[in-house]
Amino acid sequence: MLAIARRRSHACASSIARAIHVPADAREAESDVSSKAKAPSWQRCARDVGRVRRGDVDACVRRVGVLTAPSFATRACAAMVRARGMHSSAMTALEVGRKSERAARSSESTSAPKEESMGEFEEMPRSMRDETIDANNDKRALTAVHTAIGCNTAILVCKLGAYGVSGSPSMLAESIHSVADIVNQMLLQVGITNSNRKPDATFNYGYRRERFVYSLISAVGIFFLGAGFSVMHGIHGIMDPVPSENVWIGITVLSASALLEAYSLKVAYASLRDNAKAQGMTMREFVASGKDPTSVSVVAEDAAAVLGCGIAGTALFLADATGNPMYDAMGSIAVGGLLGVTAMYLINSNRLLLLGRSLGADKMQTITEHMRRDPVVEEVYFAKSEELGAGTYRFSAEVEFSGKQIVERYLAKNKRRAALQSQFSEATIRGDSAMMDAALSHYGEEIVQAVGDEVDRMEKEIVKLEPSIHYVDIETN
Repeated sequence: MLAIARRRSHACASSIARAIHVPADAREAESDVSSKAKAPSWQRCARDVGRVRRGDVDACVRRVGVLTAPSFATRACAAMVRARGMHSSAMTALEVGRKSERAARSSESTSAPKEESMGEFEEMPRSMRDETIDANNDKRALTAVHTAIGCNTAILVCKLGAYGVSGSPSMLAESIHSVADIVNQMLLQVGITNSNRKPDATFNYGYRRERFVYSLISAVGIFFLGAGFSVMHGIHGIMDPVPSENVWIGITVLSASALLEAYSLKVAYASLRDNAKAQGMTMREFVASGKDPTSVSVVAEDAAAVLGCGIAGTALFLADATGNPMYDAMGSIAVGGLLGVTAMYLINSNRLLLLGRSLGADKMQTITEHMRRDPVVEEVYFAKSEELGAGTYRFSAEVEFSGKQIVERYLAKNKRRAALQSQFSEATIRGDSAMMDAALSHYGEEIVQAVGDEVDRMEKEIVKLEPSIHYVDIETN
């Protein structure tokens, strides 16, 4: 029985292929299977299909897909299903045939020569992310953070020892500053680690913004633990001045601390510079872009620490030279003010990053103007962008496509105009409504696919134009 079904499916496929005017290359494929078989008429084929068991209908459909080009196979199967009311297994095979047809079209488009006027670009991943650059940036940022933690731990030990010997309010303020720095840099380390988690069902775009959260917490810590306590201690020193002892020990410790902080600053600055170079940006552009808030935070904290050591050392020297402890207390307030300014800068920077700022008016205008110059685009509406993480943007827009241009571009490829004319002419001559429905269905699917191809092409062009865009959402208006 299985052999009979196979012979019938083979004969049916041959008849269908000839009935819808299969091109020469498809007929050659068919002749390779059986060059001697005499094809029955379309009507006989339909009757034969009707007698095949329902379980074997899909075998006939698969045979059609083997013997003919995918598009002809789909149309033939659709006509068979509509004409004979076949079992759902044939419909399942039809879906498989349509998928193979779309895959064939995709392979054709990749092998076809690129159209110079439309600026076809090389294939890019949908995530639009250069993971190598991101990984190297994170590695350098972690190096800066680890260096800062090590230096500040050594500095803290020295400052606490100097405060125990001298009892200087400025030295105590600097010790608290070092504690705040260590805690904040640990938070930055946690932020880098957590932000590298992959997207999941809960957070579809990943956890890149978590770095901004920990940088913000770190900045708030600098403001309250560092600036607040230093200013408060300085005010207490003014209200109840206490002479400092062993001032030169404190100055020596501050000098050593300044050297360690300077080394940490050098490492953090080098990390920032290398990351900017990897992105092809100047230092100012890179800092403003927010691509590496962690290194920016470390640089700001270390720069404030170096200046703080200088202020505290100067205040101790003046207090010892004049015998007036007010200088030491004022030095503590000055250190607190410096930390407060640094903290406010970091808080505002991370606030903007968390709000999801846009690419900027200039870049958005460049992208939308490029889209409007595309021949298949009539107008672009509601263009928006949002920062999802450090240097990671999402772009969305609604596009009104030119149906005429899309159809013309579709018909101009791979002799599709002639093929469609042949299909509709054949259906009209035969007066076969099922065959005409199949041709119309096929044409509709092709046009929808053509719109999707144009969207994919535009997305690649947008990413090429602005590499910081990692996700593109284009909707038809």
